[in-house]
Amino acid sequence: MLAPTETLLAAVKSHIGNVTFQESYNLTRRIVNISVCSENEHGDPHLLNYLTAPNVVVWSAVAASSAAPFLFA
Repeated sequence: MLAPTETLLAAVKSHIGNVTFQESYNLTRRIVNISVCSENEHGDPHLLNYLTAPNVVVWSAVAASSAAPFLFA
């Protein structure tokens, strides 16, 4: 059973808050990697982490990773 996106985001936000990938790495020295789909069906996925997207808030990357826009086009 899949959880609604709102439930997933609420859980992530309650655990980590508005931390960016760079802040997460600076605090833990662990690399958080989140993959997201391309904006089109045939595009390559993107890997988000402190090197590729340092200023992105982690919970927003989680939201993006649960989206599949080509399924709804």
